[in-house]
Amino acid sequence: MKFALLPIEDRPREKALKKGLSSLTDSELLALIIGKGRKGENALELSSRLIFEYGSIRNLKTIEYVDLMGFKGLGKAKSLSILSIFELSKRISSHNYMDLDYSKAIERIKASDYGEGCHLLCLDKNEKLLRDFKFAFSPSSNITISGSNLAKIATRAGSAKAVLIHTHLSSYPYPSKEDIKTSIALKQIFSRFEIDFLDSVIICKKGLFSFKNEGML
Repeated sequence: MKFALLPIEDRPREKALKKGLSSLTDSELLALIIGKGRKGENALELSSRLIFEYGSIRNLKTIEYVDLMGFKGLGKAKSLSILSIFELSKRISSHNYMDLDYSKAIERIKASDYGEGCHLLCLDKNEKLLRDFKFAFSPSSNITISGSNLAKIATRAGSAKAVLIHTHLSSYPYPSKEDIKTSIALKQIFSRFEIDFLDSVIICKKGLFSFKNEGML
């Protein structure tokens, strides 16, 4: 049946707009993700059939791309849309540590991030983590986002304080001249936004270096 033939109150999109996403069934939510059905079967019917086939929406989180592609009515786009939702859910769960104080957040980054990159930890006045903003690092041009833009990101997160984490590929966490220059500049820039730039921390496999602990900020 075409969506146009369904009563307005039974159409997932209209129902979500009127009553909120929490009012939708699993099949209706999945129908919004899928978007369109196929000839003779609308997105809601296709979603219901998919959930029925696997027993529950929970069972879909372990499904593989090849399995979805073998399900009648799902092509590449629909299969990837479904898998993307579960991947996002997994990532959100893996970053569910926003109540940590920043020292514990640093330990978590140290244990999991060995690449060359940066994290801006946005903190509230009690130094609890509001947001962990990860961005790229280029050795040839230092950080790839300006200090003002980082301060604006922290402001939008409602930060009262902030910490910069720089994960190094090198074995020892010694700051370069650029690290020192950047950290001092960020302290000044963040102060103009009335955000206390607490620390700049370098992390590598063999330890970490804190500008604050070394009296350099």
